Amino acid sequence: HDYTLAGGHLAGATAITIDPISFTSGNDLQEAARYDVQFYLKDAAGNERSLYSVRTDNYFDSTKPRIATATSTETNGTYKIGDDLDVKLTFSEGVFTNGAIRVTFETGDTDQTVDVGVFGSYGDRKTFVDFVYTVQEGNITDDLAIQSIAMVSGNIIDLGYNSLDTYTLTGNNIDDAKTLDIDGVRPTVTTITSEKADGTYGLGEEIAVKATFSEAVTLSGGDFVITMQMDGTDRDVTISAIAGATEATGTYTVQAGDASGDLTAASVSTTGQIEDAAGNLMDSFTIGTNLAASKALVIETTPPTVTNITSTTNNGTYGVAANVNVTITFSEAVTLSGAGAKLTVPLETGATDASVEITSVSNSTTASGTYTVAVDHTTAGADLEAKAAPTLAGTLKDQAGNEIVTLAIPNGQNLDDLKNIKIDATYPTITNVTSDVADATYKIGDIIDLDLTFSEEVTLAIGTLDLVLNHGNALNNP
Repeated sequence: HDYTLAGGHLAGATAITIDPISFTSGNDLQEAARYDVQFYLKDAAGNERSLYSVRTDNYFDSTKPRIATATSTETNGTYKIGDDLDVKLTFSEGVFTNGAIRVTFETGDTDQTVDVGVFGSYGDRKTFVDFVYTVQEGNITDDLAIQSIAMVSGNIIDLGYNSLDTYTLTGNNIDDAKTLDIDGVRPTVTTITSEKADGTYGLGEEIAVKATFSEAVTLSGGDFVITMQMDGTDRDVTISAIAGATEATGTYTVQAGDASGDLTAASVSTTGQIEDAAGNLMDSFTIGTNLAASKALVIETTPPTVTNITSTTNNGTYGVAANVNVTITFSEAVTLSGAGAKLTVPLETGATDASVEITSVSNSTTASGTYTVAVDHTTAGADLEAKAAPTLAGTLKDQAGNEIVTLAIPNGQNLDDLKNIKIDATYPTITNVTSDVADATYKIGDIIDLDLTFSEEVTLAIGTLDLVLNHGNALNNP
């Protein structure tokens, strides 16, 4: 192939560039062909000097390099945080770089980049480059692929010093030949909840507490612990086995002293390790939605007590057949249950003590019964009182299910402390009949005063008191 430089090409120049070039003889140069370049000089008179300068082993290369494929030698499967994956970029021809290549992988919300440093040289051009992609936290894709390739700096250069300017792959991406599942997301606790009905629960009650995870997890080397928050000492719910599950359930049993106005978890933790299917360890134990957000479970373990014994009956003195109310007041609402269940309040009523039986109490802070005064009952001038603490047959529980432990009446809170009710059901009697008239014989018309003494003070009302005297003449009775 010949090309003749005219004299004008050389005027005032030290370097000549001819582009495009049309040879004066021979066809166009062939792509990737090897050429030797020879220069001939002629002066104005036609004198020629041949082979003035010879350059051998020149190659004609006008095609810019391309990135052909992206592949990996890794086995199909799932890879976790920290795993290294080999990746290979193959080029359309031998190249070298004078800067860094940035490879961006499609990895979910935040795409992951890897910078590939300078490689090769003009004399040592490479048709591929290997590098490592390390799974970072947050990376997620079910089929790893390269999203884009660009230069951070410099160029990718071929034999003819052509720089790559199109960075799309001409062939397969990684996902065309491989299925590399990237799981760079650690498992978390999304919710703590319970299927227990909203309500108030007391001593001994069992409440199933369920943890839900963001993905299936497995527990190893220890326990998963849900710590329930109490007003006093927190309680642990221990779960010993979780195998490839998105949920784990344990039981919280209400213990003495537990109290919570709205049961919730104080924290979750593990004495071992929890990992997902890819092997990512749970390292954050923050609870997404806690128990109290979805349930209203009240924990109350204080047993009910007797506050006082009183009466709705007015103060006063009551006799035979009178009805007197007797009311037990409790520290909280209670319910009486069980076969033959009853509360019995013993009353101090003299030689024969009375008692009041109460057979029905339903979610109430009071329990009432009626004492009917019987003949000969008396408080001997004192106020009516409960002779002893009430007795219980059956069970008496509060709303939380806590059973009453003692029915003792607090000091100063008995019936006689709060009311002034007296019982007098003993009939009065004539204890003595006498006269202040001297012993003698009396005739018709004489007046003899008679004095009656009663067992207690009495009042004659709406009637008369008639005495029958034994004097031998029934017709002369007063």
